[in-house]
Amino acid sequence: MLLDLLLSLQFKTFGVQHFTPIILVGVIGYSLIKVGMSLDDKGQRILGCCIALVPLAAVIIRVIARLQDGSFTIVEDLPLHLCRTIAIMAPFVMWTKHRRWLGIFYFWIGIGTAAANIIPDLKEGFPAIGYFVYWMLHSVLIILPLYSIFVYRIRINFKDLINAYLATLVYMMICWLVNIQLGSNYSYTMEKPPTGGLLDILGSYPTHMFTIQFLILGLFLLLYLPFWRAKDKVNS
Repeated sequence: MLLDLLLSLQFKTFGVQHFTPIILVGVIGYSLIKVGMSLDDKGQRILGCCIALVPLAAVIIRVIARLQDGSFTIVEDLPLHLCRTIAIMAPFVMWTKHRRWLGIFYFWIGIGTAAANIIPDLKEGFPAIGYFVYWMLHSVLIILPLYSIFVYRIRINFKDLINAYLATLVYMMICWLVNIQLGSNYSYTMEKPPTGGLLDILGSYPTHMFTIQFLILGLFLLLYLPFWRAKDKVNS
């Protein structure tokens, strides 16, 4: 019945096709985290790496599909959007339990990937391949920082926030330089995404390149707040 409903609908933000994959991935993610908590260290790493391979597979499938239909361009399809960059790095980070990058991922996924779930930049609905690839990438990535916190038992600290902010500045500068050369818009450093969202309040290029830094810092501080409050309670 759910399949019939999905087939009968076009993709609309905040519609059935929007919430269904998020709910399904949420249930699967919760189950995987519960399983991971019962495993030994090697088992946790294997499971964490396997979860991370799903977003990577989505990036690869997307590239292959666009190469096959002739729509691949370096202006749109290089792995320079934040979620694609994270997906490429994720299997290595999850397998090695790389502490610095696990901390950075918490903040990057917490604002960038979460926003892509709330306001999807998605034109294709179910059952187009682009629809599946989008949610394989953006929804499954959300599992990784939760897995790191509850299974790997990492605790986010203020140093992680600083590392994430500095990494963001470097990443955005790289994207901006690439965009100037290619005429592209990776990481939306040249103009806002068509779906709008939070970037609508930041002004147009190049003003938004500066104002977005304050928004990112504010959101990072909000993401750090639960760990700061937990630390404060322990010390009280």
